[in-house]
Amino acid sequence: MRYLPQNIRVLAPGARKQLVITQLLVLLPFAILMPPQIAIFLFLAPLWVLFRLQANRPSQVNRYLVIGLCIGFSVFVFLQFKTFRGKDAGVALIVAMYSLKILESWKYRDFNLVVTLGFFIASMTFLFSQSFLLVVYVFLVFGRLVYTLMKGNTHQSDKIEWSQSAKLLIYSLPIIVVLFVFFPRLSEPLWKMPGKLAAGSGISDSMTPGDITDLNLLDDPAFRVKVDTDIQLADRQLYWRGLVFENFDGLTWRQDDRRETIPKQFDIQGADIVRYTVTLDATQQAWMFGLDVPVGYNDQFNASSAGVIISPKKIRQRVRYEGLSILNLNLEPELTPIAREINLFLPDDSNERARSWAIEQRARFTSDQAFVEFLLTFINQQPFYYTLTPPIMQSNMVDDFWFNHRKGFCEHYSSSVAFILRSANIPARIVTGYQGGEYNNIGEYYLVRQRDAHAWVEYWQESTGWTRLDPTSAVAPSRIDESLLSEMSQRGFLFDSIPDAVLLDLDWLDYFSQWSDNLSSFWNDWVIDFNSDSQFSLFKRLNLEKVPKQYLYLSVILVVALLFWFLSRRLISQHEKLDEAALIYQRLLKKLTKKGLTKRPSEGPSSFIHRASLAIDEPINPSDPKAASKASDLREIHQLYMDIRYIDKAPSREKLERFKRLVNAYR
Repeated sequence: MRYLPQNIRVLAPGARKQLVITQLLVLLPFAILMPPQIAIFLFLAPLWVLFRLQANRPSQVNRYLVIGLCIGFSVFVFLQFKTFRGKDAGVALIVAMYSLKILESWKYRDFNLVVTLGFFIASMTFLFSQSFLLVVYVFLVFGRLVYTLMKGNTHQSDKIEWSQSAKLLIYSLPIIVVLFVFFPRLSEPLWKMPGKLAAGSGISDSMTPGDITDLNLLDDPAFRVKVDTDIQLADRQLYWRGLVFENFDGLTWRQDDRRETIPKQFDIQGADIVRYTVTLDATQQAWMFGLDVPVGYNDQFNASSAGVIISPKKIRQRVRYEGLSILNLNLEPELTPIAREINLFLPDDSNERARSWAIEQRARFTSDQAFVEFLLTFINQQPFYYTLTPPIMQSNMVDDFWFNHRKGFCEHYSSSVAFILRSANIPARIVTGYQGGEYNNIGEYYLVRQRDAHAWVEYWQESTGWTRLDPTSAVAPSRIDESLLSEMSQRGFLFDSIPDAVLLDLDWLDYFSQWSDNLSSFWNDWVIDFNSDSQFSLFKRLNLEKVPKQYLYLSVILVVALLFWFLSRRLISQHEKLDEAALIYQRLLKKLTKKGLTKRPSEGPSSFIHRASLAIDEPINPSDPKAASKASDLREIHQLYMDIRYIDKAPSREKLERFKRLVNAYR
C-alpha cells in the first residue's frame, strides 16, 4: 500500500481523540505544579477539542485565532510572573504553547510532533518535584505516549499495541538502572534552579509576633531524624533547636551579634551524648536543627555557646548530617556580664503596663522558679486562647496581648513571657525550632513537619544555666481553637489533656501514612540524593575505587551497548515472524500479478483476495475439483496471513511454515 506524506494525510477523528486524551494526561501534573490561574488555561484547548469530537462536531480553529491565543497567553504569563525568564515563567509559557498545539493538529505530522513533544513536556515536571509518585506517573505517561505513537502509525489491535508499549518500557529499565548507577555524576544538576519558600509554617531569622494575623499549617516535611539507639525518645524530649533570639527592639526578636564573642561553657567529658542522623530538606538558609541541646554535628562539637549549629553555606538542597546532643546539658551555668546584659535588655518606653505588672508580681515570690510557675498558672487560669488567626496587635504588642486580646500562638506567648521575665530581672530569650514529630515504626525514624514549627522561652537560673519554659503548653485545652484539635494532637505532650473523643481512631490511615512516608524517605535517600559521593561510596563497597575511571566508564558503555543489543534482538525476534510473513505474502502478490491481478493501493488483504478469487482463470465451481481446491487454498492462505499478521499475539512457527508451503505451492 502506498501512503501519502504525513504533512498531507488527514488525521482520523479516532486518532485525534486518542491524541487529546494523551495530551491531557501529559498536562495533568501541571494542574498541581502551576498556579491555578495558569493551570486552568492549560486544559481549555484540549478539553474543548475533546468535547467537540465527542459530539461529532467540527473542531477546526482558524489559524489566526490560534496565533492570537498564543500572543494573549504570552502576555498573560508576563503579567503573572513579570518576566519570561526563570523556571516558573519559562515552563508555563512552553507548556501553554504545547496545549494550544492541539488546535492545529490535523495531519499525521502534527500527531507525531505532539506525541514526541509529550516526552519532553512530561519530563519538565521534574523541575518542580522528583517524588516517587510523580516519577511513577510520568513513567506510565511515557507508556501511554508510546502506545499513542504506535496507534497512529500501525494498524494492529489495541491488545498488541499495549503489550508492545509495556515491553518497550520494561526493557528500558535495565538500561536506566545501569546508567543511573554508573554514569559520571555532577556535583550539582545542570537544571537546578533556586527554589522559593512558600509562606506558612517554618523558621525565619527573626520573629515579630504582632505582624502575623494568619498562620498556615504546612504538612510539608521539614526533616527526618533517625536516632542511633533502640530507646524511643519521650514526647517531652522532642524539642528540635534551631535559632536563639536574644536581641529585642520592642517589636522584633533577632539573634545578637555579640553572642559570637561569648565562649562556650558546656563540658562534654563523660556526658551522655545522643547521636542521630538528620535528613534536612532544602531551607535556603544556613541554620541546622538538632535535638535540644545540640553540641555539634558530623563528629565536630561546633555548636555556638547558645547551642546553635550553622552550616558553612546555605542549604539549597536536601542534606544529611550526624547530629550530637546532650539532653541534660547545663548550658551556660555561669552567665558572663555581656550575656546577662544581652538577656536583660529591654527598650525604653515599651510595654510599660506589662513591665510594671511583672515587677509587682515578682515581688510576691521568694524565688525566680516560683514566679515562673505563677506565670504558667496565670496563663492556664486566665482566658488565654490558642489560635492561628489572632487579631492585629498594637505597637505595644506585649501589653495588648497580655491584658487585652489574649489570643495568639506560640510566638505571642513566648515573646510576652520572655519580656515579662526580663522585666522581673530574670535573663530570658526566645528559642525557635520544632516541637514534636511523628515516629515512623516502619522506618524507625521521626518525621518533623513544617507545621511543627515552634517557639519557646529559656530563662537563666543559678547553677543550672538556661532552662526551657514552654508557655504555650499552659493554655487550657478548652481554649484551643477547635479547628486545630487534630493538628495539636500531633504535638505530643503540649496539649495532652485534649479529650480522646476529638481524636479519631484511624490506625489504618496512620499505617498507610507511615508506609508512604517511609517509601518517600527511601526514594530520597537512594535515588534523589544519589550524588557523586554516593557513587564513590558504592564503588568502594564494590572494590572499584582503584579502577581507573576511563576503564570504568568504558565498561559501562560496553555493558549498555550489550544491553541495547540484547533487548533490541528480543524486540526484533518478535517481529521476524511478522516480517517473514510479509515477504511471503509479497511472493503471492507477484504470482497473482502474473495472472493479471494487481493489488490496488486502496485495497486491504481481504478485499484483494476476495476480488482475486472471483477473477481467477478457473472460476470457483464446486463441480471442478481443481478450481475448488485452488480457491480453497487461496482462502486458507488469506486466513493464515490475517492470523499471523494481525490476530495472533505470538504466531507459531508451524502456522508460519504452513503459510509458506501453501504460497510456494500455489500456481
